[in-house]
Amino acid sequence: MATTAANDLGELECAKRVLVIDDDASVRLALAEGLRRRGFEVEVASSGRQALSQVASGEEFQTIVSDVFMEDGDGFEVLRSLGKGAGSPAIVLMSGGSRMMGSVECLQLAKPLGAVGVLQKPFTMDELLNLLEPSKRG
Repeated sequence: MATTAANDLGELECAKRVLVIDDDASVRLALAEGLRRRGFEVEVASSGRQALSQVASGEEFQTIVSDVFMEDGDGFEVLRSLGKGAGSPAIVLMSGGSRMMGSVECLQLAKPLGAVGVLQKPFTMDELLNLLEPSKRG
C-alpha cells in the first residue's frame, strides 16, 4: 500500500479539496501552503463574497476554512449560505476577534450554526489538521 504524507494523519483523505478564505494575504497563503504540503488541493479567496462566487460557478470543496471578520462577506455569511444540507462542505471558522466581538464569543456562536470546528488565531497547523480529519471533529 502506497504511503502519502496525508496517510500519516490517519484516515485523512489526500485528495480533499479545501477552500481557504481570509482577507489577510499572509494568513491565506500560509494556510494554503501548509495544507498543500500535506497533500490537499487548495484554492483561496480573499473574501466571503469571492468564495460564494467560486462555489456558485461550480467549484466543489469538501472543506472550507474561513476567517470570520472580513469586509466583503464574512465567515458567518459563508456558513449560512453553504453550511447546511446533504453534500454541503464541512466549514471551519477561525478568528482573532474584532472591535465589536472577541474571538472566543464569536467562535462560540459558530458551532451551533453548523461549523464543524472553530479555531482562535493564532493556531497551529496540527490544530487545523485535527479539525479536517472527520474522525476527530467535535
